[in-house]
Amino acid sequence: AGVVSITGLTMKEAKAKIYQQLARNGYNTLNTGQSELTIALKEIRSVDVTVVGGKIPGRYTIPAIASPYHVLHLAGGPAFKGSYRNIQLIRNGKVVATIDLYELLANGTKHDDIRMEDADVIFIPTYENRVTLAGEFKRPRTFEILPNETFADLLTYSGGFTDQAYRGKVYVERVGRVGFVSAVVQSDAFQSFIPLNGDFIVADTLNDRFRNRVSIQGGIQIPGYYGIFEGMHVQDLVDLAGGLREDADASSLALARKDSTDLWTYSFPKQWSSALILEGDSIIVGLQQNTRPTGFVNVRGEIHQPIELPVGRGLTLGHAITMAGGFTGEADLSSIQIGRPNASNNGFDIEVYDFSGPNKWEDAFTLALGDRNVITVRKRPDYKVPPVVTIIGEVGQEGAYPLVDRNENLLSVFQRAGGLTPYANPHGVFVVRQLERAEEAAEKLKSTKKSLVNEGLEKALQQSSDEESMKSVENDVDTIAVDARFLRRSNLAIQLKDGDEIYVLENTQTIRLQGAVFNPGLVSFTPKQSFGFYLSLGGGTTNRGIPSKAYVVYPNGMSKRTKRILGLVIRRPKVVSGSSLVVPEKEAQQSDWKDPTSITMYTSVLSAMTTAFIGVVTLLKP
Repeated sequence: AGVVSITGLTMKEAKAKIYQQLARNGYNTLNTGQSELTIALKEIRSVDVTVVGGKIPGRYTIPAIASPYHVLHLAGGPAFKGSYRNIQLIRNGKVVATIDLYELLANGTKHDDIRMEDADVIFIPTYENRVTLAGEFKRPRTFEILPNETFADLLTYSGGFTDQAYRGKVYVERVGRVGFVSAVVQSDAFQSFIPLNGDFIVADTLNDRFRNRVSIQGGIQIPGYYGIFEGMHVQDLVDLAGGLREDADASSLALARKDSTDLWTYSFPKQWSSALILEGDSIIVGLQQNTRPTGFVNVRGEIHQPIELPVGRGLTLGHAITMAGGFTGEADLSSIQIGRPNASNNGFDIEVYDFSGPNKWEDAFTLALGDRNVITVRKRPDYKVPPVVTIIGEVGQEGAYPLVDRNENLLSVFQRAGGLTPYANPHGVFVVRQLERAEEAAEKLKSTKKSLVNEGLEKALQQSSDEESMKSVENDVDTIAVDARFLRRSNLAIQLKDGDEIYVLENTQTIRLQGAVFNPGLVSFTPKQSFGFYLSLGGGTTNRGIPSKAYVVYPNGMSKRTKRILGLVIRRPKVVSGSSLVVPEKEAQQSDWKDPTSITMYTSVLSAMTTAFIGVVTLLKP
């Protein structure tokens, strides 16, 4: 076939060109199918591509077969004000392709045929037009629109209306010359209405009024809501709901109706077959009154499901525990307590039973229970749960790790987890710890006990409905930053506690500039560079900045400030990957250094330093 130039072609195009050349030069069997042609790409060259306007701008080295979508992914996509619709691929100063990410995000299509060459630039300009959708859209958010795109296009990008949306119109707030202008767009204008930059469009929710609905409640077989038909009577609705229950009081049937002024009226029809029902009516059927009060038995503590049971003949302690799901693994069977009302009915007697021996639990099924009895199952005093910590992030194996003992430290747990991965940031390790408010927990428990003893068992049960509320403790979360030195020296490693969550962050190779700098944001991390180097990447400090008070916030949450003596900067903090450099701003009332007071102060300091310097020189003379 000779030399075949395939520069700039895709694999598919290259194969077709080689196929044609071979077929013309004697390989006729390719056309008949007797021979096949296969080509493979053995080596892939790399190209350098620059991204401008991304969340992580910079130069990226990628395989030559990569598309602009790969590079955009590496750069984190467009920056906050970057365009998603007009991303330009620039080669030799000319725009060779334009990418609209909405084709991928909204329709799932992309142009993989756009190839990259060395020194290409992906330029992401700022957006030109944005519109915000709110309310009953499936994706209510801000969208970028192109000229001449209509609301129908926006509706496609948002996924359309939700099921609860009113689709007949949308409300629009538009930026006017001196304020905001409101408008309503009807559904027949969705295809022609062109949104403008800054528009705020709201889709309303359907009103919550139900048409042709009535309600029937109380002593009825199937209570609930029903749809009515023309000429429906009370008897028709009762029959539709399955008829009356056996314990229903037919003489108490009431028909409730609300008029247009929200005023309710009640009627008590005797002839159900002739009483008409209207939209919105409610029918209530009363129940036959039971004059005998129902008592209860309450089971709480170390059982699977705290429960309140109605009192009945044959109910025993064993049956009550069984219906509560049985004991938990922490239950103390040697000290099960039953609280019963005393003879005077103004207090309670506490009975303690031991069912820990062999076959003793069978006796519990002969121990009868009565009205307002409370069964309490306490926790075994010797029950201990091993403390467990969780490691999340860049370690050999994430997950939960039980502590070998209560003195095991962070370095030991890291070693058991396989150590840090190559992608971990040793300066991005911190521990999240739950801190109990012991004082509040003790006070709450004390209050509950006092209520049980002094105010009566029944009132106490109303104040704390189950055992969990008696044991609840309000928690606070604290974060402990871990110095990178702690990961290398066991004598510095912190002690861990049960429930600790250890996070190991990824090494992002970026630095964030914040505060009074001309160009705040993310910049690439370069090892062994100084604080001032990164400050210069942000254009330096503004006139309102205080460089002498600049500080560094490390990925683990620790911070270090610039150290000074007599107002002179002598040492800047070290900068590591993932850090944030912060330059604070002057307060509004802070005086300028040129005012007379500041000049006097600085003059006094310099004079004292000069006098000390002359004195040292005089002493050093021979």
